[in-house]
Amino acid sequence: MQRCGICIAQSLKIPHDHKPSDFDKIIRLLLDTRYARAVILFASDEDIRGILNASKRADQLGHFLWIGSDSWGAKNSPIHQLEDAAVGAVTILPKRATISAEEDDAALM
Repeated sequence: MQRCGICIAQSLKIPHDHKPSDFDKIIRLLLDTRYARAVILFASDEDIRGILNASKRADQLGHFLWIGSDSWGAKNSPIHQLEDAAVGAVTILPKRATISAEEDDAALM
């Protein structure tokens, strides 16, 4: 990935029993990484809302490029009333298909 000018600067985890201050800390840590602008989020709706709210509290609207998982891309609830914080976000929704019983059996052979 380095040949493409991409590096993973940090890998941060959201605590299970989180408070708003935990999200504020995550935003501060992201801001401390000088050239980090893209943030990939694999998180629940509630956690996505926490991160977006923290970016608003830090007055960082538009600073980060959010890349969200299908948890975010398939519904509006994670960004409801946080649209200004999510402007420009890219979400990924994997293609899904139904596999017939015959195809499933063939794959096992």
